Amino acid sequence: MLKPQLVEILQCVQCHGPLEYQPDSHDTTRGKLICHNCRIAFRVENDIPILLLDEALSLNGNDETESAPSGEN
Repeated sequence: MLKPQLVEILQCVQCHGPLEYQPDSHDTTRGKLICHNCRIAFRVENDIPILLLDEALSLNGNDETESAPSGEN
């Protein structure tokens, strides 16, 4: 699980906005960092945030697709 102090300082790589951490309910070393402004999610694996825009998951409603967001800045 990511430390709250780390989540506080992390920012979205696209809009530089805040990220919300959602841990995986089955594996405490995995989860997602969600940018509500851009509607994308970044994976967290082994407590390491993967903050690569090319690997971000696009959020469409309640469903997720594994495509990078369009309109990158």
